[in-house]
Amino acid sequence: MSDNILITLRFYASGSFQMCIADMKLFCVSQPIVSRIIANVTEAIVTLTDEFIRFPQTHQKLEEISQGFEVKSSFPGIIGCIDCTHIAFHAPVEEPWSYQNYKGF
Repeated sequence: MSDNILITLRFYASGSFQMCIADMKLFCVSQPIVSRIIANVTEAIVTLTDEFIRFPQTHQKLEEISQGFEVKSSFPGIIGCIDCTHIAFHAPVEEPWSYQNYKGF
């Protein structure tokens, strides 16, 4: 199952064609299998949206959230954001600081 998630995340993150992912030696699967995996994992994620994604129910609440984001970030019109996963890796020797985020990854 973890390979399925990795394949799907690779597709989401890279925007690559499914064939490029299928051609990777890491996974050893065909393009039709990649397509099926992406569809299945995406469907599983969609079934969890109500548990993890909440949208404002009123226009007033939407405005409050948008104003809060604008005060914090100076970006107007934002009503939500997505956190991310931090992955530890070894940065290249040259300019390793260029590959490090605020959490040290």
